[in-house]
Amino acid sequence: MRKRSKLISIFLIAIMSLTLIAGCGGGGGGEAEDKVTIRVAAQDPEGHPNIDALNEIKAKVEEETNGRIEMKIYPANQLGDYSQVYEEVMKGSIEMALITIPTQYDARFEMMAMPYLATNYDQAKKTFLPDSVFGQEWGKFHEGLGVKFLGFSMTGGVGITTTKPLKNVEEPLKDKGVMIRIPQMEIWKHTMADMGFRNVGIPYAELYTSLQTGIVDGSIGTSPLDTYSTVRDVVKYYYLYNVFYDNMSYIMNKDLFDSLKPEEQQLFVDLCREYNIKSIERAEATDEEYLKKLHDEKGVEIVEIPQEALDAFAKQIRENTWNKMEERLTSDLLNKLKASVGL
Repeated sequence: MRKRSKLISIFLIAIMSLTLIAGCGGGGGGEAEDKVTIRVAAQDPEGHPNIDALNEIKAKVEEETNGRIEMKIYPANQLGDYSQVYEEVMKGSIEMALITIPTQYDARFEMMAMPYLATNYDQAKKTFLPDSVFGQEWGKFHEGLGVKFLGFSMTGGVGITTTKPLKNVEEPLKDKGVMIRIPQMEIWKHTMADMGFRNVGIPYAELYTSLQTGIVDGSIGTSPLDTYSTVRDVVKYYYLYNVFYDNMSYIMNKDLFDSLKPEEQQLFVDLCREYNIKSIERAEATDEEYLKKLHDEKGVEIVEIPQEALDAFAKQIRENTWNKMEERLTSDLLNKLKASVGL
């Protein structure tokens, strides 16, 4: 009898042990509850380097988290345009995005359009990082809106393309002898005037016909790739003024980011910084590729601006034009950015 009772007791203990093991996550139910699905909205179409980068990040995240985090990529504005997507990321109804940042939620986001934050790619590699002065300030503004900024993705440097040669190419303020199209933003009006360009705001959709019909003699706001893609048949010159560097941003809903395990948070931070750096290297190579195409295929003359002249333009813009943005950007932000470039 005693032997039988002992066997029953051992059997019951074994059953209880198995139950406890299952309850502590040994079964599939616990893992399913713990799984995180992140929808990622993107502007660019399939095949674009930004989508390739997101797919690589997805593969690494899913591998490193053993499938606990699943990322679903939605390219080509499938979840809405960038203004709508940003609002959804703030709410948490879209978890993550790689987009252009709209300015309607915080006017200080116009800092991305500030001219001469860098004058060459060596400087850009230090300026456009999440842990630079620019990146830290950029991240603070997102944080105030419930969004975690993770990194930049650079698309290219921007020069000035024209249908006829410029005058006074290396001298700030002196008239360049042309009328150029600018994006319809106040900062570009001031920037081009302080560089010596007469200018007029024209929608991007009307750029080709404006150049073709002679309404304007040139344009600011297009990288070598954009110039090749849109106006290569009507322009004759591309001046490497390096006025600004165009970037998108990796962002995530902050509540979601904060809910991740510390090692998962660090994984996203590290990966987005890694692909931030890769994007700058890629943008530099892409600029070189399309400048060569413009020259070789269309006979566009590529005009390099000496570094001393770029430094003179940057000095003029940083000391004068930047001050005209104070109302939008605040004196505190401007002072920090000025200090970061040695003013």
